[in-house]
Amino acid sequence: MTFLSIISKKTKLTLCLSAVAFSLSGCGAISLHEPGTITQSKIKLKEGVYHKEMKTADVSNEYLAQIARHHAKYGASDMDVIVTYDPKSYRNTAMIASEKAADFATYLRDNGVGEMNPRILPVNKQGDQSQFIVSYEYMTAHKPDDCKSMPGLDNTDLSHDPDYEMGCSTKIYMAKQIARPKDLMGQENPNVVSEGRSASNIVEGYRTGAKNEPLDGFTASDIR
Repeated sequence: MTFLSIISKKTKLTLCLSAVAFSLSGCGAISLHEPGTITQSKIKLKEGVYHKEMKTADVSNEYLAQIARHHAKYGASDMDVIVTYDPKSYRNTAMIASEKAADFATYLRDNGVGEMNPRILPVNKQGDQSQFIVSYEYMTAHKPDDCKSMPGLDNTDLSHDPDYEMGCSTKIYMAKQIARPKDLMGQENPNVVSEGRSASNIVEGYRTGAKNEPLDGFTASDIR
C-alpha cells in the first residue's frame, strides 16, 4: 500500500465524517414537532337562568319536586322563591303569602334544595290571585365546539375523515353523563392556609424526632 493511497483513504474518511457532522448540525434547524391527532378541546359549560312563574293555587308538590330535581342537577346558585300579594286585597294578603312561601320552602328543603331565599313581594292591582316565582342560575355541560363524532358512530358511513380528532366522541358522550356540570368548575377552599398546616402536621413529628406514645387498645374483658 503506497503512501498516496493511505492519504487518499484518510481524506475520504475525513470528508465522510465532515458530511455526517454537517448533516447532524443541520437537524437543529428542522422542526421535529408534528401536530397530534388527539383532541385538546375541553367540555364546554354554558350558564343560564331558570325562571318560572305560575299561579300560587296551581303549585303542586310534584311541581316543586321537579324543580328540586332540576336544581340538584343543574343549579349553580341559591334559589329565589317568591310569592306575591296585593296590599289592597282582602284575600291575597301578605300573611297568606308568607305562609305559602314558608310551606313551599319547607317542601323544597325536604326534597334536597339547600340554600334558598324565600320571600314575599307586593304587587299593586294584582287582585286575589297571587303568583309563585322561582329563579336561580343553572349550568349545563356540552361537547367542545370543534368536536364531532367519529365516522360510523352516528350513521353507517365509515369513510375516513382526516379532520376527526381522537377523543372527541368520548367527550361528546361524557358531557351527556355529567351528573353536576357545576362540579367541573372545582370547589373553592376558603382556608388555604389551614390546608397546608394540616398536611405539614403529618410529617412534622417525624422531622423533629418526636416519639409516638403507645396506644392502648380496648378489650371486652380483663384478659389480654
